[in-house]
Amino acid sequence: LSICQCIRKRTETMAVRTQEKPHKAEDGGDVSHCVHNLIEAFTNGLNIFKRLRERRKKHKARKEIQAPEPINSAELQLSNSLRRGPQDLTERYEECYGHKGMGSRFAKGD
Repeated sequence: LSICQCIRKRTETMAVRTQEKPHKAEDGGDVSHCVHNLIEAFTNGLNIFKRLRERRKKHKARKEIQAPEPINSAELQLSNSLRRGPQDLTERYEECYGHKGMGSRFAKGD
């Protein structure tokens, strides 16, 4: 399987898992639940990315010892984004809905 096929297969598996467990929103928990799901998605994406990278390294090591292939800019950007995503979301959530922001009244909406 190519890397794209592996990623597609993993994301389909993750999508099936999330569809199996529907979440019933509690009063005022919609925003925090969405943020939690986004952070979990970033974490899962980063874990998948790391596993694919490790598989590729093992596969290359089996063939022959070669000069390490430089990571292309798209891979590096994706890796950094997945690594920073949860922290960025947490900071934005605290900024908008935490003690500094409008709080739960704003999260509930009109």
